[in-house]
Amino acid sequence: MKTLKTLINKMMSLRGSRAAVAISEIASPAVRNDKNNAIKRWRLGLVVVMAMLLVGCNPPKVTVTSPTEGQVVADVMVDVLGTVTDAQGQQDIVAVIVNETTAVINGQQFSVENLPLLNEGENTIQVQAKDKSNNVTTVTVTVIRQLDAPTISITSPTDGTWVGQGQVTVTGNVTDATSVTVNGQSASINGNTFSATINVIAGQNTITAVASNGGQTAQASIQLFYDNTPPTVFVVSDDGDLTHSSDTLHFAWTTSTDGESGIDHYEYAIGTSEGGTSVRDFTTIANPEAGELTATGLALFHNLTYYVTVRAVNGASLMTDRYSDGIQTNLNIPTLLSFIPDDLARFEIGEDLMLEAEGQDADGDALQYQFKIDDDIVSAYSSDSTASLELDPSYFGRRTLSVTVRDSFGSESQPTAHEVFIFRKPIEG
Repeated sequence: MKTLKTLINKMMSLRGSRAAVAISEIASPAVRNDKNNAIKRWRLGLVVVMAMLLVGCNPPKVTVTSPTEGQVVADVMVDVLGTVTDAQGQQDIVAVIVNETTAVINGQQFSVENLPLLNEGENTIQVQAKDKSNNVTTVTVTVIRQLDAPTISITSPTDGTWVGQGQVTVTGNVTDATSVTVNGQSASINGNTFSATINVIAGQNTITAVASNGGQTAQASIQLFYDNTPPTVFVVSDDGDLTHSSDTLHFAWTTSTDGESGIDHYEYAIGTSEGGTSVRDFTTIANPEAGELTATGLALFHNLTYYVTVRAVNGASLMTDRYSDGIQTNLNIPTLLSFIPDDLARFEIGEDLMLEAEGQDADGDALQYQFKIDDDIVSAYSSDSTASLELDPSYFGRRTLSVTVRDSFGSESQPTAHEVFIFRKPIEG
């Protein structure tokens, strides 16, 4: 029995033609004499068959350590390295073939130097390991041959740009690259474009984008400036409390400054609230140095208060808004219904000339009247709708009498004028 176990173990450790030698040893006279009955010889034969079936069932184990799956190679050749083992021992490894090239085997290590990569783009490396029992293990690795150097450019923001936020999205164009970083941060690649959002610090920043394809790199850089302070406060003013215009507003502003990115431009808007744009949305002021502007083409309505907003914008697009204190529209101007004396009336020197007017206002406001002879005021604005003038010799000749009426908001009618003639009194007798 001890001899039988020894022979079985020997069979399990052998392969191929060596197994046949073992069988012949089992069939030798010594064995036959030791096993002289048929049953024992049959059992011994069965053990031999089982041993032969077990011999050579375990194929070699192959691992490729370099290059790795999907690796980009910037060359027409690559060194292939790996390990190979066999369950029955390294002495049973017959060969390792890499793309029809026989590898050098050193212990459990195999290698092929300068394996050709025939195609630009994907190349399949096939590794086959064969043992003495003709067991074959095949593994494959795909590598990418990339001979063209990558190219990269930054399209946004542009070089020298001022920004007003601490995070900036950097975009650009890239070719022949498998990865892109922007200031060390990974960027997303979509076709031939890349994008990354990075943090910047106040003042000057250098933005560097680096493209890589595994073996070659390219980079592009720009200078970026971060301004985190808006323009200084300034003052906006309109033309007082009241306007009679339905389509224009005049306003003025003082100068704003910015010590970092400077003032880029001014804008204005008009609405019925501070910062409102219901009448006119923000519009760039063409000549900000003037410090004033008359906005035309507006649609203003009676008895509403309108506010002008002026916006100072710096080079980083940060804004400071200031507002006027509001100006009210009074579009219902008082009208004059009558004025005495009549046009072309005649008077004599020494008479008391009586002036009388009647006006009305659509809003029912209290009215005031002002009377003149030529450019001289006979009666200043008051609620009295009458006035008198003693005609002395200085008034001799043709004269112009006029009256103007205004409401409590100061809205004035146009003067109504009558021509009169003043004669010397005839000499009696």
